[in-house]
Amino acid sequence: MAFDWRIYTYNRWRASAKLRGIIVRMSFDDWWSIWRPHWDRRDAADLVMARNGDAGAYEPGNVRIISRAENTREGFENRKSTALSTSKKPEGSEG
Repeated sequence: MAFDWRIYTYNRWRASAKLRGIIVRMSFDDWWSIWRPHWDRRDAADLVMARNGDAGAYEPGNVRIISRAENTREGFENRKSTALSTSKKPEGSEG
């Protein structure tokens, strides 16, 4: 049987998500159906599978294929937004 880079890549991606504490609810077939239209240009375009809002599980309906730069930018914006919304308000302030 020939080596299948798709299966190898899928397994590495699952392991990486697990190390980062992200749940994966996606079979190989689910993963491949999302990647298939982008597979031939994934390296040249530096594409990644991203979660919507950088939140929740990797699962159909909550992921999309975008550039690594876009994913990094969204992650930074989400962390910045979360930090602002969870920062403490000064003593005695209302709101």
